[in-house]
Amino acid sequence: MNSQWKLVPVEPTQSILDAMTTERKKGNGVLQIWFEAMAAAPAPPEAHEAACDHEWTDDGEFLLVCTKCGSQENHDPKWRDMESAPKDGTLVRLLVSFDEHSTEDADEAPTIGANNFDHDGEDVWRFAGWCWTHDHFTQGVGTPVGWLPMIEASASTAKLDRLTAERDALQQRLNAPDQRIDELESCQKLSKEARHKAALPRSS
Repeated sequence: MNSQWKLVPVEPTQSILDAMTTERKKGNGVLQIWFEAMAAAPAPPEAHEAACDHEWTDDGEFLLVCTKCGSQENHDPKWRDMESAPKDGTLVRLLVSFDEHSTEDADEAPTIGANNFDHDGEDVWRFAGWCWTHDHFTQGVGTPVGWLPMIEASASTAKLDRLTAERDALQQRLNAPDQRIDELESCQKLSKEARHKAALPRSS
């Protein structure tokens, strides 16, 4: 059986009707009538899609997506050198060479993070990672190799909502180690005080 396809109009044209009538008058069967009807069917008009004034947003890596029509294009995001990255606690997009908890199914992937060196003197990048075992955000482990500013407010609402959720999750992850340090320092202080009291001579 022939596997070719042909688009035909929903309503039969006059040429299709004439071809079917002619074949029926000849006493031909349904199959021959069908063949002649298909041969008489006009070619479909060319599809002319309305041009879209694209409004592009990006995924932080290599994909541009039009928020109007959904078109997608690959692009080079032109990651900036880490030497130029802000270290005042500003949240930025990062391209990270992950050792653990990559956000994508690859060792090098985009995420968000911050460095608070200007305020605490600790030159450490903390960034979001993904726990694939339990499906939740966690602190990533690796080395940032590029950065970009956060996406501007003109991006789609859904994109901004996702980034906000990611930022909040990251902030919680960043706060947890600080809280743990405070707890350990408090325990250490109480332990030191207890040892000091125990060392004092007891009055008779």
